[in-house]
Amino acid sequence: MSLNPETAYADNAAWARWMPYEILLYTAQRSYDLESKIADALDASGCAFEKAITHLDGERLIEASFTVNVTE
Repeated sequence: MSLNPETAYADNAAWARWMPYEILLYTAQRSYDLESKIADALDASGCAFEKAITHLDGERLIEASFTVNVTE
């Protein structure tokens, strides 16, 4: 994840800035219960998010990534 904020420009001025944040959950087996608790908490707070699941075969882990873009 990049720690640099993203910026949108209009009329040669910064119009909006946002910072992507990631919530990462690592489990030995996929935990639909924990994933839904995180998704429900983000939904309840009004945060739009993107979810991705990655199998880390070398580590024998499953990574659930929730990316939230926060406007500054």
